[in-house]
Amino acid sequence: MPDVAAGVWELRVRDVHGIYRGFYYVASVQGVFVFHAFETKSQATSVAEIRLAGKRLKVML
Repeated sequence: MPDVAAGVWELRVRDVHGIYRGFYYVASVQGVFVFHAFETKSQATSVAEIRLAGKRLKVML
């Protein structure tokens, strides 16, 4: 998910209750950071979720 930052990937999961997405960062010597997860009803990731994810990643790093 380069819209958030370099090294960020998105995991998408769908089940009978809805669609869930999580962002994780793998370019860290400390391991994999899962820093944002949310439920969505649309196929596209909203700009608000992308911005929030970017803020959370900056805080973690």
